[in-house]
Amino acid sequence: MTRPEVSRVFRNGFRFLGVTLAFALIVFSTARAIGSPSTKDEPMADCSFSHPQLPGVCSATVPIPSHSTPLHACEAVLRCINGSACADAQKYCPNPGVSKDWKLLSAKPATIITASTPRVNCGYSNPGYSGWCVLMVPVPQGMTPLSACEAVLPCMNGGACPGYVHSCGPEIRSGWKLAQIQPVKTPQPTPRH
Repeated sequence: MTRPEVSRVFRNGFRFLGVTLAFALIVFSTARAIGSPSTKDEPMADCSFSHPQLPGVCSATVPIPSHSTPLHACEAVLRCINGSACADAQKYCPNPGVSKDWKLLSAKPATIITASTPRVNCGYSNPGYSGWCVLMVPVPQGMTPLSACEAVLPCMNGGACPGYVHSCGPEIRSGWKLAQIQPVKTPQPTPRH
């Protein structure tokens, strides 16, 4: 091989290698962004939607993309549940057969509940339930124990359940009332002898 031929082979080889590396970088960075799970530090938005044919509210907590707002994140979900080509529509508000007429009610930053979030014991009564149902409810920052206990009532009475599990006679979907609020007793350390 002559010197110009060797030089051309190296140039073509480096071009091919450069294009291949650039393509691989794009593919792997896109795959990581699409397939990576959300981190706990990622900001989230609480979205509420209504539908004229359905009672109550559909609630969803979704990640907020970088350089965006809760409103934009919730509007993206609204476009999805009202669209016909969005595969995630049933993930947010699973109501097959209803028209695509969802409306956005609210979009706000998600309330973060951690292990250190204070809790309150909320007692609920219902004429169709024997005794009281007592649930330990988190009290997010900015809420009082009373408002935290009252926030669970719509869920118990057939409405949206934003992060709560209705375990008090789940077949009873109406008539629940707040009966008692008690602070959670924190365990005291065992005294040393």
